[in-house]
Amino acid sequence: MKYYISKDRISLESFEGAIIFESNYPDIYFEDFDNCIFNEDRYKERKSKEFRREYEEYIVYLIRKKYTLSEELSINRQRFDSDDKKLEFEEYHKYCEECKRKAKLKIYRQ
Repeated sequence: MKYYISKDRISLESFEGAIIFESNYPDIYFEDFDNCIFNEDRYKERKSKEFRREYEEYIVYLIRKKYTLSEELSINRQRFDSDDKKLEFEEYHKYCEECKRKAKLKIYRQ
């Protein structure tokens, strides 16, 4: 085995050069170079946070394709003013829910 360790990356390679494991996470602890311990719970927690961040960013990306931030604020502020504004808000809300559904499919594959 070949071990490459830097401050932000760990790689394990076989002697043939095939990469066995790579990580950017500080969740791997080396007791000695023949035995490494991978903290799977911390890895899953960090991955979960990354997925959540990607999910939220993708929702914003999809919403921005149709609405600017100013338009969103205006729709939310005026949603009780008239029937036309209520309909506009309902359309906006349906679009946001559709964006959330698309983001969930893309990021979580569900």
